[in-house]
Amino acid sequence: MLEIQFYHEAKKFLSDIFLDLQEHKIVLMPHWEIDHICFRADSNANYENLKTSFLMFAELLIESEVNGRPISTFKLQKPLFQGQWQIDVVELPAPKIGKANVLGFEHIEIVCDDSFEDLQKKYSHLNLNDKGLLKSFNQELEICLGERNIKFHHLALAKVIEIEKNEKVFMAIKNSKILELFKQNHALAVASTAFDVDITMKTRDTNQIQEMLQKYFAHVESSYEKVDGVKKISCHFVYDQISFNIFIQDLGSII
Repeated sequence: MLEIQFYHEAKKFLSDIFLDLQEHKIVLMPHWEIDHICFRADSNANYENLKTSFLMFAELLIESEVNGRPISTFKLQKPLFQGQWQIDVVELPAPKIGKANVLGFEHIEIVCDDSFEDLQKKYSHLNLNDKGLLKSFNQELEICLGERNIKFHHLALAKVIEIEKNEKVFMAIKNSKILELFKQNHALAVASTAFDVDITMKTRDTNQIQEMLQKYFAHVESSYEKVDGVKKISCHFVYDQISFNIFIQDLGSII
């Protein structure tokens, strides 16, 4: 695939999917991020050819095996634009074993701060695929619109790659199962350095979060403050020599 063909097809796909969003009354909040766009290969041979082609106009961030097939993630040298949004990451998965894939752009993924529970309620009348909520890391909810789909998650793909490359931090997150505890009802944001993890969440039940942390982790320290009428709680603990800081905003205290 030539660069000019890629950008031409991407522009048309984005234009079409935004018409889909308008038709189905799916609202993207201005502060949300279109994390990446996905281009699917229809054969393993085509996957390898496309990977080579993409390297002509994008940087390979990572190639990893997911459920028995390789997936490559690239950062575009020239970002895509759709309205106010800028997209500079493209995901290229090889076809799933035993499943017929159509060659071309298939979905966009949105980083949002709505909980999956709220999204499911809001779009219960649409065709939702919630299998991605079973993932242990960076869960996702998909709205299937036919030829084009949209997925919501809470961590940008580039951030996930950054965390995965820091093996010690990634294994602490995975083995602690901290994200699995809150994956259903709480919007999450995660930041990390070499030796610590910061998790930000919003909830309507701060007591439940604190009780869960106390139950599953040792020596949890908590502090409380109220800012402009909003209750905020900070919790800290150490797991596998990695420092975890949990920042909780109480939605129930917002009037």
